[in-house]
Amino acid sequence: MSMSMFHSLLKPDLLEMLLEGDAIGLGEFCSALHPAVVAEILEELTNEEIWKVLNNCHVTRQVEILEYLPVRRQAELVQSLDREKLSSLMHEMASDDQVDLLEQMDEAQVEKILSLFAQAHRAEIRKLLSFPEGSAGSLMTTDYASLPENITVGEALNQLRIQAPDRETIYYIYVVDTDRKLRGFISLRKLIMSRTSTPIADLMDRDVLSVRVDDDQEAVAQMIAK
Repeated sequence: MSMSMFHSLLKPDLLEMLLEGDAIGLGEFCSALHPAVVAEILEELTNEEIWKVLNNCHVTRQVEILEYLPVRRQAELVQSLDREKLSSLMHEMASDDQVDLLEQMDEAQVEKILSLFAQAHRAEIRKLLSFPEGSAGSLMTTDYASLPENITVGEALNQLRIQAPDRETIYYIYVVDTDRKLRGFISLRKLIMSRTSTPIADLMDRDVLSVRVDDDQEAVAQMIAK
């Protein structure tokens, strides 16, 4: 069965659930399917209808689904939210996704959303917004895990348990010195497989490939591909 046929079968059921206000059915629709599939079907609905669907699932799932919608559509959708719902949604998003969204808005809207965050995070977002479109900096995220180089594997795992809920990914962890300068990196797999008493400095990979924030994203992509 083609994806378009699959969508055509699901959409009438979705519209019927909307008409009947079937909260349970709409919640199952959001949770049972892959977020990308849900987003593709929702894209055909009005903004009001989309929120009638999404309001039946947790904010974490809302963000997972919204991230598969075009960024311009995301911007339209969040502008209709009250301050409380907007804050909940934005705090659930990764920083690079927040930036992508804010880039679609005018200055007044950006300031409204930035006011929802603590000062430190506002500064991070403003910095990411300042990088030219198409540069490496415009693609960066601040949601990464990092560890000091002078600790053991056991201490590192304890720190990661604290960091993990607020990070977009922890598959690879950056190792930094006391001045927050990058010294190397280590995979989560290597940490888990190592003895807890082993120093991080003995395990980390020091062959770091880095780029400048103003480098063109195409050139960065070619470097990573090599």
